[in-house]
Amino acid sequence: MSLQRAALFPTLALTGSAVTSGGSGSAGAAPFEIGAGASWAPDVWGRSHRSIEVAGDNAQASAADLANARLSVQTSLVLDYVLLRQMDEEKRILDATVVAYARTLTITLNKYHEGLVGRADVASAQSLFSATQGDAIDLARQRAMFEHAIAILTGRPPAELTLASAPWGLRAPDIPAGVPSINLGADLGAMGAAVQLLIGGPLLAYVAGFGLLSLLLQVFVRFARYIAWLKW
Repeated sequence: MSLQRAALFPTLALTGSAVTSGGSGSAGAAPFEIGAGASWAPDVWGRSHRSIEVAGDNAQASAADLANARLSVQTSLVLDYVLLRQMDEEKRILDATVVAYARTLTITLNKYHEGLVGRADVASAQSLFSATQGDAIDLARQRAMFEHAIAILTGRPPAELTLASAPWGLRAPDIPAGVPSINLGADLGAMGAAVQLLIGGPLLAYVAGFGLLSLLLQVFVRFARYIAWLKW
């Protein structure tokens, strides 16, 4: 944008030259010539100002694109981290299940050797144990993929980033009742169907009417006051 602003100011030009004369072995004269010039074109039709405005808009658009790209990367990073911790919790449950199925298989084998159960019971216990082991291995592979994605999003090689397993400690923030929000608890379709059952008429009109009423209440009335009216 500085280049476009420069068109609004005068242009100055300064030139210089030196000419050496004389034969070899003799000191020649070296006269100097200096020239200067200036030019300026007034922006009568506003072309330069419009170029500056366009350059400013392009700079803002580029900054917005950069901010959008940064937000997208940050969102992907947070999502990958949450999914990774979710897999840690699933892995903990699967590991406990594998231990339990291993104990069940051992007990079933002991019963089989004593003649208390048949071969089918042993095969069923073995199948459950093997399938759960396979699920645990597959979950560990998926966790490694998310760990590598986190490393790439943070600008590090995957081999240099290792996130140890940790218990699930994430919780959603508490949102107070007074915060304005769209009331998802009001089932507008059910309310419209109830009115249609009582007095008849077009269902779509009732749903639209209740939607408009809900919107107006959310704008002008506190959430704690009107929520009881909608859940009837």
